[in-house]
Amino acid sequence: MNYSTGADSNPRSLAVGNLNSDLQQDLVVANFGTHNIGIFFGMSNGIFKFHTTLTAGSSRPLCVSVGDFNNDGHYDIATVNYGTDTVGIFLGHGNGSFSNQITFSTGYDSLPVSLVIADFNYDNAVDIGVANYGTNNIGVFLGYGNGSFGIPTLLTTGINSHPYSIAVADFNNDLQLDIVVVNQGNGNGSFFNQQTYSIGSGSYPIFVTTGDFNNDKRTYSTGDDSNPKSIAMTYFNDDDLMDMAVANMGTSNVGILFGSVKVTGMGEAISFTGSAPCPQSIAVGDLNNDSQLDVIVGNYGMDNIKIFFGDANGTFLTQTIFSTGFLSLPTSVVVKDLNNNNQLDIVIANSGNDNIGILFGHGNGSFDGPITYYTDIGSNPQSVDIGDFNGDDQLDIVVANYGSKSVNILLKYDPRAFQSMIWYSTGTNSNPNSAAIGDLNNDGRLDIVVANRGSGNIGIFFGYDNGTFSRQITFSIGSSSRPYSVAINDFNNDSRLDIAVANFRSDEIVILLGDGDGTFTNQMRYSTGEDSGSIFIVVGDFNNDKRLDLAVANHASANVGILLGYGNGSFRNQMSYSTGSNSFPLSVTVGDFNHDNWLDFAVVNYATSNLGIRLGHGDGTFSNQTTYSTGVRSKPCFITTVDLNNDSRLDLVVANYKSNNIGIFIGHGNGTFSSQTAYSTGSGSGPNSIIIGDFNNDGLLDIVVANFLGNTIGVLLGFKNDDFLSLLTYSTGDASQPYSVVAGDFNNDGRLDMAVANYGSNNVGVFLGYDSRNFLRAPSYSMGNESRPRYVVVGDFNNDSRLDVVVANNDTDNIMIVFGSGHGTFSSKMMYFTGNGSHPCSIASIFGWVLDMDNDTLWEVAIATADANSIVILWGYSNRNFTHQTTFQNSFGSHPFAIAVGDVNQDNLTDVVVANNGYGNIGFISKTC
Repeated sequence: MNYSTGADSNPRSLAVGNLNSDLQQDLVVANFGTHNIGIFFGMSNGIFKFHTTLTAGSSRPLCVSVGDFNNDGHYDIATVNYGTDTVGIFLGHGNGSFSNQITFSTGYDSLPVSLVIADFNYDNAVDIGVANYGTNNIGVFLGYGNGSFGIPTLLTTGINSHPYSIAVADFNNDLQLDIVVVNQGNGNGSFFNQQTYSIGSGSYPIFVTTGDFNNDKRTYSTGDDSNPKSIAMTYFNDDDLMDMAVANMGTSNVGILFGSVKVTGMGEAISFTGSAPCPQSIAVGDLNNDSQLDVIVGNYGMDNIKIFFGDANGTFLTQTIFSTGFLSLPTSVVVKDLNNNNQLDIVIANSGNDNIGILFGHGNGSFDGPITYYTDIGSNPQSVDIGDFNGDDQLDIVVANYGSKSVNILLKYDPRAFQSMIWYSTGTNSNPNSAAIGDLNNDGRLDIVVANRGSGNIGIFFGYDNGTFSRQITFSIGSSSRPYSVAINDFNNDSRLDIAVANFRSDEIVILLGDGDGTFTNQMRYSTGEDSGSIFIVVGDFNNDKRLDLAVANHASANVGILLGYGNGSFRNQMSYSTGSNSFPLSVTVGDFNHDNWLDFAVVNYATSNLGIRLGHGDGTFSNQTTYSTGVRSKPCFITTVDLNNDSRLDLVVANYKSNNIGIFIGHGNGTFSSQTAYSTGSGSGPNSIIIGDFNNDGLLDIVVANFLGNTIGVLLGFKNDDFLSLLTYSTGDASQPYSVVAGDFNNDGRLDMAVANYGSNNVGVFLGYDSRNFLRAPSYSMGNESRPRYVVVGDFNNDSRLDVVVANNDTDNIMIVFGSGHGTFSSKMMYFTGNGSHPCSIASIFGWVLDMDNDTLWEVAIATADANSIVILWGYSNRNFTHQTTFQNSFGSHPFAIAVGDVNQDNLTDVVVANNGYGNIGFISKTC
């Protein structure tokens, strides 16, 4: 979750404290660019609201902290002002308001950059230590306990030392506070001379913090120029000691380091991954069910993954390779059982092909696939992890996309995917334009009716038990009639289905009365007006006489015609309602939009790119039209109505042909609707027809669309109220131009099937539904401009039993935590800065989860910051925040690139293992308590 600090504010420092006595933590920000202090007050739900800014003149505040400087029990604010060479104090009143700034000089050209608050002389008055970058010294301001301070004591840090940060702790256990850069305090406000420790020529350190620096950090070489890129922790050789596997990109090998009790002199086994493979990632798992762990390596340079099958003695003699695709450039690999068959599968992030590949395992070391899932053009996926994000007991996949600066979720579904299409010819040049379904011959099986625009007839396909259909039987309605739309119902109340057809060229409605055996002996015709261009027909009872009426969209005459029925198959003359001059309506739908028990209608107007609503009076007449935009030049061509969000109010769904999307208008239940929410159907798809139903039997409505220009059927599966997952597409054949789609259970298996009228290929296509393993891409979540996310892991950070995601953003020097909603989407984000130029590239995980390092049942996050040569640990707190950071500095040029955790030395404490890309070694940070 992001909170603006204002245009050009350039915030440089942050502090936390309860500023208004409401038991909630608040945020204080030093805004260098706008010369002020910003305050955000915390709410009980972890959200912050902006309150005020405290002006500090032309001060350029660089660092801020909070403390009680006048012993009144209320937090005050201290800041170092780089621009005015002062320390500024804002005394708090306990209600979130503060006094004007009081300043204390740090010296001419001192350029203070950092401060620390502590009671150095144990007089129960808070003191301040300041790092003065310009004058190469530390200034100690001893407090009087009333909000004022004495003249600073200056402690030199050496010529050209330019101190940039300051911290305090008791380093030598003498119960006296010490300072870094200056140390060994006497406890009375004075200090011994400093001791200095080189961290390398040209290192330019700019930050310091405290930690446990007691020589328990150890390194192990992975070989000259090895450039280790990824690390995995596990037990390879059954000795109950933690081992590790390392992918060495520079030397094209995998190193196995076997653990020893004292973590000294670990034995190493080397396995080469091929010529110039550039191994980037590594994972472990028992892929062949021999109770021995195997190693899986993603070879960036060879576009493959290589599997090293483990033996009982910790060797890896048997190897096999699986291609990930030409120029796929795999960057991340994870192992889990995705399809619940108790066999491990492999998930690969292919950065070059912008996709995720899945190899489904058989449990004997062989795999199916890969099956790939697109992550968007230019997304450049860098990292994957796995967890159940929507609580359906199926594992989902999260992807960090470096190129698109986003995170994607691939939700595991049982989507009733569709089998390959079966074609049924409608005849040469028939150009089928519309389809409907019903049991026309009373045999208990669904049949298909098609309006064949090109051949001027109605085609019927009679259904069989197995979901197949007979050859077409046709009924002519006139060679020049140009039938455009067809509807099925019982118009004469004889319990036999009849057919109504809208004829575009002959400007009429034709009624074919059914005999109940699949034949139609009688035809009745009703004019819709000269040059009306009847194009779409629907059925409803508009005057509440229990008799079916017709509504027809007349394209050329720009109106909707209402034909009231007598109940015997005949109809009154048409009454017309204008849709607007030159609007060219294409489709109409009916429903009770305002809950008055009278039918209303909605029509989409192609030329004016809007939809019109007319509310019914219950007597066959209608109100004036109200219009809603479907988007500039969207050219809507189809509309249907349904309650998408289960609120007992009808909504509208529109196919926008030119803007290549589906538009949803949520109904308010009073005859009005929300503005449009659009879902893409793909570039150049040309959506032309819509059907709605529950295609994956999850109790949520899905949308199926016929894409006329894309030659596909698209499926938008619903997953929450009126929201939908990314589009699944099924080909209807080259140049097929699907024009209309209908749904029904053709083979009586309890699953919806689809029938498609393919205008271009002169046939009807049938898709039968069936169970299939599949993943669907949920909406992406931006990590910010130029963030370049490099690594992702999952965990429950706020203890709400819902999985969250933490992402390392390489170029913006932060990690982002995205909190899960429990149904596959995310509710909010929080960002934690890892330091200027730190470039975080890896986050510690154990068995795919972030870790609890201090056994407080709260998650911690460990981050490898390659260019800052350090490991940063964020310590978790119960309100889903991270209370503080601990930084462990590596040697200059070490460039830690990968990180893992485990109990390396069998002391029941979590240790951190780091692959140092720059030095070609493995480093350990052992926990001591």
